[in-house]
Formats: sequence, structure tokens, C-alpha cells
Amino acid sequence: MLLAPAVPIMNASIQKLKGHYFRTPSPIPIDIMVVVADAADAKKCIDERSLKVVSPPEILFAFVHAVFADLTKGDDDILIQWKGAMLACPCTFIEFPGDEEVHRLCLQLREDLSQNFSAMRYNAVQKMFDVQAVATQLEASVGSATVERVADHYKMIRFTAEAGETITKEFVDCSLTVLRKLMSRPKCHKLVLKLCEEGLANPLDSVYKLQKIVSKAPNPEMIEWSLELICDQWFSGALKSDQLGIRHLQGNILGSGGKGIIDLMVFKHDALQFLLGPFAAAREFSPANKASPTTFEGG
Repeated sequence: MLLAPAVPIMNASIQKLKGHYFRTPSPIPIDIMVVVADAADAKKCIDERSLKVVSPPEILFAFVHAVFADLTKGDDDILIQWKGAMLACPCTFIEFPGDEEVHRLCLQLREDLSQNFSAMRYNAVQKMFDVQAVATQLEASVGSATVERVADHYKMIRFTAEAGETITKEFVDCSLTVLRKLMSRPKCHKLVLKLCEEGLANPLDSVYKLQKIVSKAPNPEMIEWSLELICDQWFSGALKSDQLGIRHLQGNILGSGGKGIIDLMVFKHDALQFLLGPFAAAREFSPANKASPTTFEGG
């Protein structure tokens, strides 16, 4: 029995859960929360097959859709497996006598799931360090850690979450490059982890974005300069997250002439060096201005 019948259920969500959890006959992977007034009410609901479920119903519908899809195949062995999955469905009964309390519980369970996702999901940088750990283990056990071997380690993982990157051969290759050329620099390491603390708001939560910084900057010093300037401008609000897409970093935006954010950061560095060098040397600035150009003394 649905306890929020006026709220639309998205079919796309059901299909995503079906594809993630129920490609083959499998038990429902969470405890189904059922509310009852008391023990007598629990027995009545079971006898009448009218359990009041407060868990998000998408997972139940995904299970039913998967069972129905296999019902049409006429394979008795698969149906026996689904029967076992049904009988193994875990339920937790909660005493909640009031309708208002039940409604609040429905909402709270969804909010808890959202909080768990945002707090416990592996971001791109965490996945990158996981790749590094797997590579280290492979080197110790088999003597080498090729990109192919590391990627093979992850083939059995179901990477289906939208807010995350799949660990593929390309991901592994980019990760090892970023670890070697960017994360090996202490300031870069600190800046990347500072951005990670922003959670889902992190504008560089992508190994491919970090790799673009590495590939576009002409040398290690410019990698560090570019990353530091991006962080400074993003935290100050001068750069917005939608200005830090892969195409913006690469310079593939229409009308950009092939120049992207990293090219801009490098240009700012070169302009600063010119102003502090030849430009300042050719003018009669006071010693105080040359020593501290950000605090110009007029006159």
C-alpha cells in the first residue's frame, strides 16, 4: 500500500534501479519499512496482505518490473529463483499509530537516503586514489600494474550512479596521469582536497577535468598556478561552476579560437610577469611599489 499516492513516481527511476539491482533474480537489497499501530495490527496487515510500506516504493516497483519481464519468458528455473528472492524480502515493522507521524517518516527516509548519497558516495578524486591503491597492490602481487590490468579489476562493479564517473581504462589512464603530474605537488594536492570538501558542488569533481588542466598547462609550475587561480576565482565567485566544464577547460567552446580557461590562466601569469618585469623596469616606480605592486602608492 502506497502511503503517498498523490506524489508521482518516476518510471526512469524505477528502470535505473531495475538495471542496477535486478538484472538477474536478486533479493531486494534494503529492509522494507512497514508501519503498524501495534502487534495485532501487524498480524492483521500480514493476513490481509495490506502492509503499509513507508520505504521509497521505487525499489519495490523495480523488483516487480524485473519479475514481470522474466514471467513472459516462460523459464521455470528463473521463476523459481525469483520466488526465492521474494521469500527472502526483509521487512522491519515500526509502531507508528498516527497518520502525521507516518507521513513525516516517509519524507525522512528519503532525506536520509539523499544525505547518505551525498556524504558516502565516492567522488572522482576518491576513486582516483582507489585506482592508485589497486595499482600498488597489483605491482606487489604480479610485478606490474598496466592500465589494462587495473581497469580489469573494476569490470565487475556496477557503475550506474549518474553523479559519478565509471572506472574504465580511460579513467585509470587519466587517474595515473593526474596522480603523477598534479597530485604529486603538495599545493595541488591540498587544493584538490579542499574542493572535494565542497561535495556535490565541487566544480572539478572529475578526473577528466583535472587531466585537462595537466594537458593544457605547459609545465608543472603552470599546472599549480592554473589550479590555484581557478580555486581562488571559484571560491570568490568570479568563476561559476558552469564555466569549468571540460570543453571550457579545453577550449572547445564556439568562438573561443581553441583557447580555454587554462590558456586564460597561463596568459594571466605571463601578463603578471611582464608587468612586474619589463614594464615596471621601464618606469620610475618607487621602491615600495616595486616591492609590493598590489599596494600602489600614487604621486
